[in-house]
Amino acid sequence: MRRLASRLYNLPPREVVHQIRRRLPLLRQTEESLHRLLNSNKLRAGRPYDFLTRYQAIVQRQYPWPDIDFADQRIIELGSGPLLGWGPMAVFLGCAQYVAVEPGYNPDIPGDPRIIDRYFRPMHKDLCALYGPRLDLDAFLAAMAQRIEPVSAEFLKAEIAGRFDLSLSNSCLEHIFPLAPSLRRLGELSAPGARFLHLVDFGNHRDKNRPFAGLYRDPPDAYLARHGRSINLHRPPDILAMFHDAGLAAALVPYYSAAETHDESIAPHWRERYDDDALFLKAGLFAGPFEAVPAA
Repeated sequence: MRRLASRLYNLPPREVVHQIRRRLPLLRQTEESLHRLLNSNKLRAGRPYDFLTRYQAIVQRQYPWPDIDFADQRIIELGSGPLLGWGPMAVFLGCAQYVAVEPGYNPDIPGDPRIIDRYFRPMHKDLCALYGPRLDLDAFLAAMAQRIEPVSAEFLKAEIAGRFDLSLSNSCLEHIFPLAPSLRRLGELSAPGARFLHLVDFGNHRDKNRPFAGLYRDPPDAYLARHGRSINLHRPPDILAMFHDAGLAAALVPYYSAAETHDESIAPHWRERYDDDALFLKAGLFAGPFEAVPAA
């Protein structure tokens, strides 16, 4: 919004009216998005730290996984969301570059004063308490503007250059169509030895209490025809194989299962291809590479 105001300041009145009329649909969309954000739990400033800490602790129960060190790293996140995902935290901790891929990203949202006051300011205070006062708030916001590169495009169509030391995503891969070539591209963009950590939610994304309701009654094509292409329906072994085919030596680390919530019939398509562990894993982490064997 402030960017628009600065552009309009020196224009003649007639051009100002034209520009505002042209932008009205986007302005309305921005205000609607801001309203949803400001009335959601997504503005809890500690969410990125909490997610990352939890995910790494889960991996560390099974594998020798050193905590991610963001310093001087080039990082790419798929599905970073309107608030740039782990990007602000990575910038505070000294990353060199953070590419945040989010189709439909709206640059007016992170700069809105309400978002700064209710999200980035508390996040800055929280990060200072956790890691020490490395940057003041103004320097933190300036570093975000300099080092985070939002990409408002589908990953396969996005113009992204260079190689990355770390890739991340949080409940994103299950929404990507097509996933296999997207992971191959992620492999191509990964530097030798690059680390990765990706949380996948295998539920239906419609009912938190019954995450597999309706998911297995029919083959995938029938489910997608009924509910749309919001999730790609790849199960844990499918995604693990895609990581390996992309040259990314991933391990699947189960987060939690939800078999107890399911009481429906299961179509032959699913029973013939997957066991219960694969069918009812609600969330899993794909992480790697690992230099040692899994911990006992």
